[in-house]
Amino acid sequence: MERRLTGAQHKPTSHHIGEITTTATALFVTLLATAAAPPLQVGVISKQSHDVDALAWREDLLVLFEMKASPLVTYPVRVKLAAPFTEPGEAGPVEVAQHQLIDVEFHSHDLSLYLANRDLDVPLGRPEGSAWPYPQLGKYISEPQGLLDYVEAWGEVFLGYRVPKVHRTGRQVVMGYLANGWGDEIDSNKTKAGLGRTDDIKKGTYQLLKFGAYYRDGSPHLPIRGVLAANLDPLFLYADYLEKLIDARWAPASKFRPALDRPEYQEIWERELFYIYDAVLAFNRPVINDSLLAGCFDFAAAENALLEGQLDTLLASWRVA
Repeated sequence: MERRLTGAQHKPTSHHIGEITTTATALFVTLLATAAAPPLQVGVISKQSHDVDALAWREDLLVLFEMKASPLVTYPVRVKLAAPFTEPGEAGPVEVAQHQLIDVEFHSHDLSLYLANRDLDVPLGRPEGSAWPYPQLGKYISEPQGLLDYVEAWGEVFLGYRVPKVHRTGRQVVMGYLANGWGDEIDSNKTKAGLGRTDDIKKGTYQLLKFGAYYRDGSPHLPIRGVLAANLDPLFLYADYLEKLIDARWAPASKFRPALDRPEYQEIWERELFYIYDAVLAFNRPVINDSLLAGCFDFAAAENALLEGQLDTLLASWRVA
């Protein structure tokens, strides 16, 4: 039987993953918001215990974000060694067994990001300077073939992951293991991508209800809307956990009143009905319910703005930062 790592010793803490993925998602949202007409500004709330993960605003609108953005695949960093690692054995040095944690003096080696399902290495060089490895990654994907290699590698994992686990066959099964461990006999639900974890869907739904009840309903002059943002929607769980709720509307009981001509019925102004999800901004399948948000997060508009150079100033400011 093969040895396995236990206790997720190879995995960063959820706290750090949350900080990184929230910031990364906010950058993508910033591209969309900056391409809007008129544009919105976006800011991240650094205190994780706060109700809101991020904000987008302009003079006539405030948007509150709950973000759930676990990555689909985390490719390993690889180093080429001159010789195998050894440890003392009964008859002398023996090669260290696989799936064993070891220390590597990685600063003295050239590293690469290993796209395992394509057996390709993205050269990263030695880890030097505060900007490493972003210039090296940027150089790789600035070449058409490099970008195509990376997109194809990610896309294959995505196509395998979106198939329900019990229906996967052939290489789809292999891709399940690359999707952050979502393929083992005992799956780690905390590693499922985007909104793939049911607990995240439930928490996200509660947060959107809270945004409506505590903030939107108490703001008669400034429109406030809530958005659930994620890199991916629940994919194969969508039908069971989101589809029938995606355009559901609600209102506090205090908003209902007996109908004048039929007192046994309750009535309410349509403007007093709230969507549970004003928007679910998943990058693979965005859903915008509220009309005020229709032009705020438009993927087609953002694509055109990128191609026409309208977002060059924003992108240049990120490179400087």
